[in-house]
Amino acid sequence: MYKYIEVEEKIPILILRLNRPDMQNKLNIEMMQEIISSLREAEKNSNIRAIVLSSKGNIFCGGGDLGNYKEKTVLELKRFGEEFINLHLSIIKLSKPIICAIKGGAFGGGLSLVDACDFAISGKDAKFGFPEIKVGLVPMMALADIGRTLNKKLINYLSLTGIELLAEEAKNLGIINEIVESEMAEKRAIDFALEISEKDSIAIAFYKQLYRQIYEKDYEERIEKGLNVFINLLKAKGEID
Repeated sequence: MYKYIEVEEKIPILILRLNRPDMQNKLNIEMMQEIISSLREAEKNSNIRAIVLSSKGNIFCGGGDLGNYKEKTVLELKRFGEEFINLHLSIIKLSKPIICAIKGGAFGGGLSLVDACDFAISGKDAKFGFPEIKVGLVPMMALADIGRTLNKKLINYLSLTGIELLAEEAKNLGIINEIVESEMAEKRAIDFALEISEKDSIAIAFYKQLYRQIYEKDYEERIEKGLNVFINLLKAKGEID
């Protein structure tokens, strides 16, 4: 059914795996659309009480796949950005808990994907960061929400140097909840999903709605601003018309 993701139902949970291992599971438009579609189906399925977001291959997600962005039109870049926004809104608006299982690493848009999820389990060898500065860019849309997790100085440090955090550092900073052996990240996320699926689903849904209203009410506006600044940056650099 899907080309870029793998979906497995293990009632009462759904496992959704990013499946572009040859491309570091980077997010292209089609993959993001497939994830959104899968989440919508899970939302409607009363048998599904929690979702695990995992991956195939050696890395969770290397970020967004824009290809050669210098060859893209403004409309193409906006279309990618809008799908990126739709994906993140689909995750944070989900009434069911979503647990991220990370192996290898999460970078750029991949790190913002981790941040959007409700919980995160990481392999001990995973790394985290915003490498965009290394190619003359900066993490615009990824800044939309991670500022609630990381302080200004650290976000600046990650964004403007491209340095990577180790799993233990990421845990200490609140980016992830638990660290396990690398090959056990998905299994632990599944076990955690099963544990939380035993809790009252109505209470969880209302809690998530309240959390969103209190802490994420301006999220869509912030991430859209990130997209606009990204387009303006490329224009200022003369890399798009």
